[in-house]
Amino acid sequence: MAALADGKPSRDVLLQMTISQGYQTGIYFHMVYMLAKRMGFEYTRAFRVVARRAGASTVKNHLLRFAGAITAGVSEAEFLSQEARVEREQYISNYYRSLEALAKWGDAYAALLVSVSLVVVVAMISTMLSDLGSMVVMTLTGTTFMVSFFGVYIIHRTAPKEDKNYQNRRGPKLRRKAKRAFFVLVPLGVVVGVLLGFLYGVPFFLLSLGFALLPSGVLAWMDDAKLNSLDQETATFIRSLGNVTASLKSTLSAALIKIDRRSLAAMEPYLKRLQILLDRKISPEKAWDAFRDEVGSQLMNRSTRMFVDGVALGGAPTASGK
Repeated sequence: MAALADGKPSRDVLLQMTISQGYQTGIYFHMVYMLAKRMGFEYTRAFRVVARRAGASTVKNHLLRFAGAITAGVSEAEFLSQEARVEREQYISNYYRSLEALAKWGDAYAALLVSVSLVVVVAMISTMLSDLGSMVVMTLTGTTFMVSFFGVYIIHRTAPKEDKNYQNRRGPKLRRKAKRAFFVLVPLGVVVGVLLGFLYGVPFFLLSLGFALLPSGVLAWMDDAKLNSLDQETATFIRSLGNVTASLKSTLSAALIKIDRRSLAAMEPYLKRLQILLDRKISPEKAWDAFRDEVGSQLMNRSTRMFVDGVALGGAPTASGK
């Protein structure tokens, strides 16, 4: 919202563009907009009414602060710029705190595995000396499984989560190939594995299933590696495009030709295809949507959407590209 408000659009346009971004919090701003336009509420009252229904405390506090800023006469651009700065600092702090907790839980998980392994080794040596019974072995096996599952679950909950993939229509080429390989080879591998399992045993069924999963796994790994490279270049691309647009005082499509692509090795083929779409007088919105879908990165999707919409609303390219 801070990027969209930089051009100082009207409050109605700002909320409409915020809703169109497709974020989870957009539903609250949609409710505010509907109360103001359909029910005739003042925006301050609409924000407070929606804040009472918001479950998350961060969203509730943000809506209440927004209502207070409107009452005090603070401009949306100034208020949202301050809010974005605070939210960015909080996000960075929470992210690093999660990483520290993840490291500690990783050490604890390693210690648990070592302890359980020692107990299992002692139990196995004891079975060599005397018959402990099958119940003891089953108990140790269950304990090992539960400890391993508990550690993995805690690490999964502690690790910071981010959405990396984005797909609007077709998605990236490697991702399409991975899905095609999965849906074609895995059913075939299961059928062949069942036949081999009946003839030669369960190991051959597992081997058949593993070989069927291998192509899609390799393609998915290649897609993830390319996605990581594209994500690393996203900030450079947005910042460069904003600076060139501001210095040339031109449109984004004209500035796209002038940016230095030598530092954007992974993104260069996608930028060329985007430039071709824009040169053919295709709608900029459709061209950028095709670019985002082809790249397949959630970071690229959100960054370019905020940047392009912010510039379209009259915002400074350098400020929108930060």
